[in-house]
Amino acid sequence: MKGIFILTGPFGSGKTSFCQWFSWELKKGGIDVRGVISPPEFHGGEKTGIWSQDIRSGEKRVLAQKNGEGLKIPRLAPWVFDPETILWVNSFLREAVPCRVLIVDELGPLEFEFRQGFMEAFRAIDSRNFRLALVVIRPEMVDPARSLWKDSRVLSVAEAWKWGKKTLEDLGFSSGFSPVAPPDGYRPEDHQEEN
Repeated sequence: MKGIFILTGPFGSGKTSFCQWFSWELKKGGIDVRGVISPPEFHGGEKTGIWSQDIRSGEKRVLAQKNGEGLKIPRLAPWVFDPETILWVNSFLREAVPCRVLIVDELGPLEFEFRQGFMEAFRAIDSRNFRLALVVIRPEMVDPARSLWKDSRVLSVAEAWKWGKKTLEDLGFSSGFSPVAPPDGYRPEDHQEEN
């Protein structure tokens, strides 16, 4: 499969979990996959933070926490964003293409409405210097995203699992594929909700 695929769904639907699994399968198969994944952090069942992880290196840093110091946008309260992490993510997104697969988790109001956050993702996606891009978009931002990438296809999380298997086959490997075999250290209970 080629092109831009928009993965969308409500909070807690499994968007980030799918991205983690999909990027892991791609890396396991030797596919050049780059981009960012933003897993949530939970304490006592409550979402207290958001991480950003460089898919290529595996390094991760805290992107946002409830309250605290950093970039504050009243409409996005109580989340406070770490400007250093945003700069770091943009630095590796700037170098993400060319690649075979680009994953960006996620673009939301921070980027579309406030023109802050992962702005280098737009340049990387617009370059089309990849075989496919998987972009996580909040449901309320799908229309603005579709206006930018008119030929994109929108996927629900349920559709994404079928699409993922087909895409892995199209990329040339299916040996060892298992939609229920997560990477070491992956715990579904850590991903019960998402940003």
